[in-house]
Amino acid sequence: MNYEEFRLPGSTARQRNVLTADAERGIFKYGTSSVNLLTLAASKGQTSTLDPTIATTLAAIRSSFSQGGLTPLGDNQQRFTWNSPASQVRKFTSVRLDFNLTSKHHLDNVWNYNVFSSSPDQLNSRDPVFPGLGIGIGGQYSDRFSNSTGFDVETESHERAAIRARRWRYGALLS
Repeated sequence: MNYEEFRLPGSTARQRNVLTADAERGIFKYGTSSVNLLTLAASKGQTSTLDPTIATTLAAIRSSFSQGGLTPLGDNQQRFTWNSPASQVRKFTSVRLDFNLTSKHHLDNVWNYNVFSSSPDQLNSRDPVFPGLGIGIGGQYSDRFSNSTGFDVETESHERAAIRARRWRYGALLS
């Protein structure tokens, strides 16, 4: 029997394009000009305030910027870059049984059971969309089984003939 366990901390660099602080307030720049779109909307009799849900979401996103860095992209956009931490646990269990039935007949069996757990799941981009916000977080948990059975026969001329049967099963849960 053999058991191995790996604990794998890690992080992945993530990037998101975001509005500048002025653009979030409705002030859009075009070259050397700027226009307050909310003021323009008010002058045309249109809705001239930010939707409260959108304003709250933009404020929450902006509050996460202290955990990374901003790079200008153009007049109204910036690129936000940060490291998204994660951890994985991988467990590997193996059992091998060998039987010498006779001097010319041998039976063996190998059974494997593997458990994979990662949270958040960066492989499938289920880590936070922005640091500190609980949006889009998920994990991956899987059990993987395999079994191999063999029967070996040694002939009179000392040649070996073998019969092998293998079976495996994989089950994953994404949350």
